[in-house]
Amino acid sequence: MDIENRKIIYDDDLDIEAYHFEGIIQAFPAHFHDYYVTGYTESGKRQLSVNQQDYRLETGDTLLLNPLDTHACETLENYQLNYRALNLKTEVLQKAVYEITGSYELPIFQHSIVKNEQLGELLRDVHIAIFQKKSSFEKEECFYFFIKQLLSASNLTLSPNQANEAPTSLEKMKHVLAFIKEHYAETIHLEDLSTIADLSKYHFLRNFTKSQNLTPFQYIQTVRIQAAIHLLKKGIPLVEVAGLTGFHDQSHFSNTFKKCIGLTPKQYQNIFKLS
Repeated sequence: MDIENRKIIYDDDLDIEAYHFEGIIQAFPAHFHDYYVTGYTESGKRQLSVNQQDYRLETGDTLLLNPLDTHACETLENYQLNYRALNLKTEVLQKAVYEITGSYELPIFQHSIVKNEQLGELLRDVHIAIFQKKSSFEKEECFYFFIKQLLSASNLTLSPNQANEAPTSLEKMKHVLAFIKEHYAETIHLEDLSTIADLSKYHFLRNFTKSQNLTPFQYIQTVRIQAAIHLLKKGIPLVEVAGLTGFHDQSHFSNTFKKCIGLTPKQYQNIFKLS
């Protein structure tokens, strides 16, 4: 028997709802929402109607719905739907748009189905970060990169916020890096760093990534891992190393360390015990 799986999470950090549907056959009758809907189809085939226009929703497609868009859908050829969605309140999207463009003008999606692999992957990144309860920093980072791509996909033509368009000065970037070096063991927020750089969150993300070849979150994690390496060499217990380097718990530390180094912290520390 096929098993349906339906999950929804409200993320307080981003103030958005995230849905995850797996194995869905159900037809959805005509209805609308008072918020934006952005969804990524991981697999499935659906006949979709939006404002009396017919579409075919397939694997890899991104669904974009404006508030009050009347829509309905049903399965094609009995395909099961596996689907991730983010529901964006108008005020949440408006705030993000301002961070990026300096304007409060909201996008109007002209096309309900978008075949844009990068947009789908960025939506998926945000969705996974929410469901895996990542840090607010990591979720925000994913969110702003997604929203920028979403605005491009919707053909929103707005002038960038000129005050936020200038690259971060070398001096301000040095202050940002110094702050990370000093506070990596603490909880660092995206707003902390963007304030030091005197940029909006999105423009700080873009400038930092261009300057350091890593996103701010990736850079912080790398600094933490380098600090952990030095502590592991001294034989300090893993649980203490995790706490001293800014990780929420030992499991989070171990997973991140293995992704970066290719070994678990214990395997790495044993190298020095045996030598």
